[in-house]
Amino acid sequence: MKFSVIVPVYRTGEYLDQCVRSVLSQSCRDLELILVDDCSPDHCGRLCDEYAATDPRVRVIHKPVNEGLGFARNTGLEAAQGDFILFLDSDDWLRCEALSRCDALTDADILVFGTSFVYEKNGKEEIRCPEAVTADTEKEKADAFAMLTRARIFQFAWNKLYRREFLLQSGVLFEKTPLIEDFLFNIALLPKAQSIRCISDPLHFYRKPTHETLASKYSPEFFALSKRKYLLEAQLLTDAGAPEHLPLVYEGYLKHLLSAGIRNTGLPRQVRRQQMLEMLDDPVTLAVVRLYPPRGTVFRLLTRWVRLRRTGLLLALCRALSIFKHI
Repeated sequence: MKFSVIVPVYRTGEYLDQCVRSVLSQSCRDLELILVDDCSPDHCGRLCDEYAATDPRVRVIHKPVNEGLGFARNTGLEAAQGDFILFLDSDDWLRCEALSRCDALTDADILVFGTSFVYEKNGKEEIRCPEAVTADTEKEKADAFAMLTRARIFQFAWNKLYRREFLLQSGVLFEKTPLIEDFLFNIALLPKAQSIRCISDPLHFYRKPTHETLASKYSPEFFALSKRKYLLEAQLLTDAGAPEHLPLVYEGYLKHLLSAGIRNTGLPRQVRRQQMLEMLDDPVTLAVVRLYPPRGTVFRLLTRWVRLRRTGLLLALCRALSIFKHI
């Protein structure tokens, strides 16, 4: 069997049919669809069984307890029999020629393709695609990482095809974290891959629901995970001998610092101020503003405010950005 498409399912009954049909209607039919019902409390489990009853390519796994997206993917991977793995979220869908296009390019451990972000709020579509490159050496993989980061598509699991044998040999699995589990998975795999290929075709649709806003997702672990993300990125680039890309991850860290402030806007002002001070005084933050040569007016201003601990200005900026996100 060529492809295993793994779909964790949890509370997405209104979208599941479009997702499933996009897989079963692929022009390449040499596939299995593994639906992992992550103990969904709605009717998703029943829907999964109905799909399996009508198409022998569908397999359903009902988890006894909810363990989250990452662990549901691990469950699907353990059961998969295909030569190549594609992870698909249950509210997203594939272009009808996605697997046929991938079928002609399965000579790499990881194949990266483009995606279309579909915004439910206004119906707009934003296409994000990588440059068409092949990366075999450590330096080439670091260059590919930088390119995919600039394109804002490195971190995702659903815009990549993974060779199953490579995944199993790597020993890398998804972690159970509230955020960035895709990033942690991919950053661990990148140095282990013998070859990575990127194609500029947008083969996947990612749904951005109306209710999804950055400011509404407060998470006390966000800043700690952002630090971990930065340290892994910096280590990857340093080990690969690609220091020229470090400003990219410095900028990413500063953006995440702001994002942490945005996510905290619903907390009492004194709590927000204390959290901002703790982020500004963190050794990683101090190192970033010391090392980073700001590029552009916005980052020069932001770096200056961070260095001078201008908490009032930073909190006001986070509040303004949180309001903008709701417009």
